[in-house]
Amino acid sequence: MNKILQKLKSWFGDTGVKKVSYKPQGYRPKRDWSIMFVLSFILILAMLSFAFYIYVEVDNNRLFVSDYDEMSKELKLDEKLIKKVVDGINSRAESLEAIKNDKNIPPDPSF
Repeated sequence: MNKILQKLKSWFGDTGVKKVSYKPQGYRPKRDWSIMFVLSFILILAMLSFAFYIYVEVDNNRLFVSDYDEMSKELKLDEKLIKKVVDGINSRAESLEAIKNDKNIPPDPSF
């Protein structure tokens, strides 16, 4: 039994109350603030340089370039699909007018 207690004490022996020291051991606020300032400056400088690069590329038409030959091709429309869409819009407009005029009130779906 003593051996088991000794093992338990060795495992949990460090959990006791320790002497509290308020002496700063490695805390350097000046160093921390200077690191934050330098990293922020580097990050802002990188963002500004990237924004300037994008601006120059767009201004010189080297970025987001479109091919005018593909844009000038004739556009073919599916007339059946357009007619179906227009008919659907017109039927919705007619049903809306009927609802506004109290001709046809749709049933309440919650019942």
